[in-house]
Amino acid sequence: MRSNLRLLAGLALIALAPRVGAAQEGRLFKDSWFFGAKSGNLTYWTTTPSHGQAPLLGGETLITRSRGGLYLSLDQAFFTGTTSVINSAGAQQIVDIKDNRRATIAAMIFPKAFGWIRPYGGVGFALNFMQNASARGGADPTTQQIIDDQKTGSSPVFMLGTQLQLLRFSVFGQATYMPAQNASLFNNNETYFVEAGIRYNIGSSIERIGR
Repeated sequence: MRSNLRLLAGLALIALAPRVGAAQEGRLFKDSWFFGAKSGNLTYWTTTPSHGQAPLLGGETLITRSRGGLYLSLDQAFFTGTTSVINSAGAQQIVDIKDNRRATIAAMIFPKAFGWIRPYGGVGFALNFMQNASARGGADPTTQQIIDDQKTGSSPVFMLGTQLQLLRFSVFGQATYMPAQNASLFNNNETYFVEAGIRYNIGSSIERIGR
C-alpha cells in the first residue's frame, strides 16, 4: 500500500513538473524589464567595395508583456572603408568612412513559447550615424554639405530571433534586415546585422500598487 502511495506521489510530481517549470518561465518573461549586451557583425555595401564586414558591440533594453514587447538598442559597428558621392561638379568623389552608430526602436512579438525557448520577430526604425566621413583630397563647401547630409539616415528594420530563458538570465540570437536608405553613404544598399548576446531580467515592468 505504501509503495502504491509513493508511486502515485511520484507520478503526480512528474505530471506537475512541466507546469511548474512553465509557470516559472512565464513569471521570468511576462511584464518584465530586461537589460542586455550584444556583439555581432554588420554586412554593408557601398559604391566602391563589393561589400564590407564589420564587428559591432552594443547594449539594449527589452520591456515585455505576455506576447509582445518594446525593444530599444544602441550599437556601434567598427570599420574603415570608402564610398563615393556625386560632388558639386557632377563628378564622382571618393569619401573615406569610418564606424557607424545605430539607434533602434522596434515593436516585438513573441508568438509562442516552446518550453524555455521563445522565437520572436520585430518591426521598427533605426537611425544611423556615420562617425567619420571625409572627401579624399578635400571638398568644396557644397560637396561637404552633401557628405554631411548623407552621414545620417533612417530606415525601417525587420528582425527575427530566438531567446533562451535561463532563470533571470537569457541568451539570444537575432538577425536584422535594414532596407536601402535614400541619400546614404551606404549608397542606397541594404544592410544586414547578425547579433548574439545576453539579457538580464531586472524585475517587473509594471508598478505594483499595494499588496
